[in-house]
Amino acid sequence: MNDELVEKVEDRDKSEDSLPTTVVSKALEALVEQMSLLEAQMAELGRELTKRREEERLLRKLIALRTCDSAAPETVMSSSLAGAPNGDRGVKAVVIEAVVDTLKEAARPVHISDLMRVLLGRNVSIPGSGNQANLITYLRRDPRIVRPSRGMYALSEWGLHDMPAAKRKRRRARLRRSKVAVNQRSSSASN
Repeated sequence: MNDELVEKVEDRDKSEDSLPTTVVSKALEALVEQMSLLEAQMAELGRELTKRREEERLLRKLIALRTCDSAAPETVMSSSLAGAPNGDRGVKAVVIEAVVDTLKEAARPVHISDLMRVLLGRNVSIPGSGNQANLITYLRRDPRIVRPSRGMYALSEWGLHDMPAAKRKRRRARLRRSKVAVNQRSSSASN
């Protein structure tokens, strides 16, 4: 049965109505060229989309800075740089909004180190010493953000839940041998 099928295919390839291999090869080359052009266009659109998102982020940051305090924008910006409480709150809001935007763009949970990398790439300053611990502190305080697993952060609107807090083992204080010996001697002396 298989031999008959192979013979039919070979006969069909040899017949005059079948396409020559060179025509098929040229069609393949044309298709590959079209695909590469489309990929280049997609890359250009991706870059353009990234620019627009950055512009949106900056405009949101400006709005957050302006609505943070009733003072003039220059005062808010200078107070945020000085670390004043009102300005600091605005900077924290900008950090959280940048993280929420990043999570929405990714559409999946993101590791804290990747969030740090994205925020640094966007020149978003993290209040405090600017390390992961500071960012985690701000993320844990926002109800829109959950930690579904260790080091991963996601949006609560996705239906994910916080990972249960780990129960810490209590360490028992070790007694030095000399203290144990002294305690034993004193208890035997009193008897």
